Amino acid sequence: MKHMRNTWMQWAPMKGLHDDTASGRRRWFLKLGMLSLVVCSLLFYGVAQPAYDHDIHLLAALVYLLLFVAVQAGASYVPVANLGFFVSIAYVLSVSWTTGGINSTTMVWMTVVTLPSILLLSRVAAVVWAGVAVAVNLLMLALTQTGVLSSLTLMNHEVLAWTLLNKVLVVCMAMGVVFLTDYMHRQQSDELDKHNRSLEHTHLALRQAQAHKDEFIASVGHELRTPMNAILGLNGILRAELAGRAEDVEVVDHIRRSTEQLLQVVNDILDFSQLQAGLLVLNEERFALCETLQEVMDRYADKAAAKSLELTLDARQIQGMWVKGDRQRLVQILRNMLDNALKFTLHGRIQVRVKSVGLGVLFEIEDTGIGIPADRLQQVFDRFEFADLQTNRQFGGTGLGLSISERLVSLQGGRIGVSSVQGQGTTFWRWRHRRRTDRVDEPANPNFVGRRQRGELDGGAFDVAKILPARRGDRGPWRRSGAGLA
Repeated sequence: MKHMRNTWMQWAPMKGLHDDTASGRRRWFLKLGMLSLVVCSLLFYGVAQPAYDHDIHLLAALVYLLLFVAVQAGASYVPVANLGFFVSIAYVLSVSWTTGGINSTTMVWMTVVTLPSILLLSRVAAVVWAGVAVAVNLLMLALTQTGVLSSLTLMNHEVLAWTLLNKVLVVCMAMGVVFLTDYMHRQQSDELDKHNRSLEHTHLALRQAQAHKDEFIASVGHELRTPMNAILGLNGILRAELAGRAEDVEVVDHIRRSTEQLLQVVNDILDFSQLQAGLLVLNEERFALCETLQEVMDRYADKAAAKSLELTLDARQIQGMWVKGDRQRLVQILRNMLDNALKFTLHGRIQVRVKSVGLGVLFEIEDTGIGIPADRLQQVFDRFEFADLQTNRQFGGTGLGLSISERLVSLQGGRIGVSSVQGQGTTFWRWRHRRRTDRVDEPANPNFVGRRQRGELDGGAFDVAKILPARRGDRGPWRRSGAGLA
């Protein structure tokens, strides 16, 4: 039995029943339909009905057989299907023409000859063929009512077999179409389930690979940071020993800068890996915002002075303000923004302004840098992306700073955007609604703990980074080459 079933499935017309593609299954369905119509035509040829010439059945069988051979030979199934529907309607119409018009038993075929179009063709094509079938029925009705066609049908014993065969074959064809539709739908569903299981396995494998990659990056990162921190420590000792020898100090400082740059790259990769894996956790603490800002500015005073840039800080509106959040991540985002401002500003100034906006705090960093082309604004927050290739070659960098900043902002429940005018500067912005309470002066004791005061923000996020286009001639409340607090 199993051998017979396999032989049947290997028979040429049956190939395609289990095809993995929809077009392959449709080709198989069309070939099966053509063979079925060949058989039906030959059956009608052998059943008596004196009202018409039975050679029409032989002609129809030959046409259907040629269509089957065309599909078997590789012809496109869509034009073959359309031709098959046209031949079938003409076939039914020719037999009904002399067997009673609209009252002919053959007209029942008009309800099923276009039914396979639902599976073989597009929805629009299926609706068109259904409309053609309805139009043919209306045409036969009109011709019969006007007397062009005779409405008389033979009801004697000689044509009972022909009438019964019409009805039985129509029912079988309709049930066959329904069965095959259900079968093809189940096969498509099984195929979809198979693809979904394959995607799940692939997703699991990718997650495992990502976990291994993150573990590897963390391990290598820590192994790299340990000797680099030792190099920085020894570098400080060596610099103190060589303080009186300018040339040697310059070499030692170059070693320190290179090591710090490499350490920053390692830290960026570790942070990005943690953010991508969703493992980075914010560490909330209560701290003085002005003091934190001043520490950040002090780190960049010498760098700005080395490039003859004017670096200023205006924090008048947040004097005495304490906040609750991740201080380290706030400093990291500000440093990323200041690094970009210093890197891409060749002359002029960089102004940092911090102010209270609504129920939040807004950080603004204004530079007179090179700006970003308009067509690259949406890519600057993508990983390993630069404004352009020439910028990367000229200024360097990993392309992770802004991507990390954007993800940190998103992690804290905010959003960050950018606008720019090339040659004038760039604007990065972010704002988030915050709950505020009372303001007090900063306590002298940094370990002071009291009730939450005005100027304290509850939450782990801050409004971070707005780098505004430079406005020539606009000066802050104070300025100098370096940094200071207004």
